[in-house]
Amino acid sequence: MTDLTYIKFLYESFRNIFFGDSIPESSMIDFKLSYMKDCLGYSMHKDVVNQDNENYHEIAITSAYALKESDIKSVLLHEMIHVWQYYCVSDNRYEKCSNFIAHDRVFKTKMACINAKLEEMCEDFRISVTAEMKNYFIIDDNKDDDKNDI
Repeated sequence: MTDLTYIKFLYESFRNIFFGDSIPESSMIDFKLSYMKDCLGYSMHKDVVNQDNENYHEIAITSAYALKESDIKSVLLHEMIHVWQYYCVSDNRYEKCSNFIAHDRVFKTKMACINAKLEEMCEDFRISVTAEMKNYFIIDDNKDDDKNDI
């Protein structure tokens, strides 16, 4: 099972390499592992405010599937692009994300730039827009939806 501390570590590493200061530090992200079978992850902007009077994001990665480390990295970077969209794309269309808006040419252009850098770095994974759930092994099909937060 994936460790949320490791996901936070990856987030900070990827933030420094691919996004710089354009997206929030991991302390502004509510990371979750959630038993989801319909997706590998999601990113959601939270309109509530934290103790520093700042809005923040939630990033969740599924715990329903036996993901390889490369899959976890790919899903996390995919969700980080959505965080980047929220903070760096000039209009408000990402406040009400849908599959048709969130994965538009802006997303795909950023994804292509990151994938090119991953190739330069000789990494063994790339980011994609969607994933085929049938390609992943379900860990426990009888498990109820449980969430782990940090």
